[in-house]
Amino acid sequence: MLERIINKIWYKKEYFFLSIILLPLSLIYYIFWKIADLYYNFLHKPKKLNCPVISVGNISLGGTGKTPFIIFLIQYFLNKGIKDLTILTRGYKGKKLGVIEDKEGEPDEARLLKKLFPEIVVLANPKRHEAFLNYYSNKKLPQIVILDDGFQHRRLFRDLDILMIDGYLNFGNGYLFPAGPLREPRKSMKRADIIIIKRLDGEDKLIFEKPMFYFNIQDVIIKNKEDIKISKELLKNKKITAFCGIANPEGFKKTIIMTELSIENFFAFPDHYNYTKKDIDTLLGTDCDAYITTQKDWVKVSYLWPEKKELYVLIPEFTINDRDGFERILNEKICFS
Repeated sequence: MLERIINKIWYKKEYFFLSIILLPLSLIYYIFWKIADLYYNFLHKPKKLNCPVISVGNISLGGTGKTPFIIFLIQYFLNKGIKDLTILTRGYKGKKLGVIEDKEGEPDEARLLKKLFPEIVVLANPKRHEAFLNYYSNKKLPQIVILDDGFQHRRLFRDLDILMIDGYLNFGNGYLFPAGPLREPRKSMKRADIIIIKRLDGEDKLIFEKPMFYFNIQDVIIKNKEDIKISKELLKNKKITAFCGIANPEGFKKTIIMTELSIENFFAFPDHYNYTKKDIDTLLGTDCDAYITTQKDWVKVSYLWPEKKELYVLIPEFTINDRDGFERILNEKICFS
């Protein structure tokens, strides 16, 4: 309920009077941010990891496509023969931090990355520099480190700073938290080396002075519980309930529409939601033929889901425009070893 109200205030620009009421708190937030900004600009020297670091982050709260883009980056490097990759994440809302092994209680995104790419190292800890040094104290350093949600983590030096923007949500009402979704003022975007816009509506709306690339869905695939790809034609005549617990459920709904499947019910749980048996019973109470969710949610519901009930995972496959230009910047910024 609270998330729906916040979404209306921040992105649908409803309840305008509530935004005005919250502006004094945003001013206080700005003062604290400005103090931190001055500290990082003039007093703090970022720590280096002695290997190339790519940061992927945003300046707004909620989903902007960081995880899909990190998946894209990992696959890109693996295809280039760069196998020694490490993901550093703060482990938001994870009960179990440290070296991620794809186990219950670990942070959502970190667990998903480990599940998809078991050969890479995923470290979850708010003290990312410390976690990295501890793990690699007696090991060979990785070829590439990807810093997840790293735009505000200015303690670490990065060779390439990537800023993600959702082309559908944009910057919402443009206010700082809590009156709006911004984690810091838009002028902070000057710190970024490149800007990646995940757009779902197919329209060029945003123009910035930094190099820009569009990150779009080129295809949608569906997998069953056994991780086997199936044809969407098999679901065409079935009654389907879709559900997710992500920051931008509207994005997931738009992706479903691309599949031309008939969705009877759609449930949007809070971001990073921990499902219970009661939630599963509620979903199954819709009495549909099949159920469909996201990769991140599948990781969290798989151990609760009844074996006889059909559950499918909708996986968007992304592509980036001007791939040559993107590779050129990568090669300029990163020294591959």
